[in-house]
Amino acid sequence: MTRIRLDIDRAQPEHVPALRAFFAEIVASTEVVDPLFQALDGLSRTKAPTATENAEALAALSQQLRAASTTPLDGFAVCVARELTQGDAAAWSEFVGGLDGVELSAEAVAMLADPSSC
Repeated sequence: MTRIRLDIDRAQPEHVPALRAFFAEIVASTEVVDPLFQALDGLSRTKAPTATENAEALAALSQQLRAASTTPLDGFAVCVARELTQGDAAAWSEFVGGLDGVELSAEAVAMLADPSSC
């Protein structure tokens, strides 16, 4: 996965959505810190220009943030989500609202409240 993530810059533009979907699937399904870190970085590096195009990745991040094992990386996951919303205030508000009641680290809670700290 590290190799795939590092080769993103050489990917053909038409392959980037498939790479983003690949990383979103990993984010949604793993609890192992190293692959999760690689996939989060991969999502950041393959982000689309709109929140709508990043909806699948945002859903994967929301799912991951509900997992107890996310705590070491939940701040990073919040920052990636902020990037994927691409400045769309409604998309960010929806993402944050979808995490109501989810137990997160103090870092993630602070970043949700003030994403400029990312």
